[in-house]
Amino acid sequence: MYIDKQRDAQHKDKTLKFTTELKESDKKIKNLEDKNTKLQA
Repeated sequence: MYIDKQRDAQHKDKTLKFTTELKESDKKIKNLEDKNTKLQA
């Protein structure tokens, strides 16, 4: 039982980490797209 709780906690931690990394990547892409648009104008 304890092992299951520990595994769940690790899984949630990894999921949160990946979600955060995806959000950061999305922000970087948006920034680059904005810069690209400004340079093309």
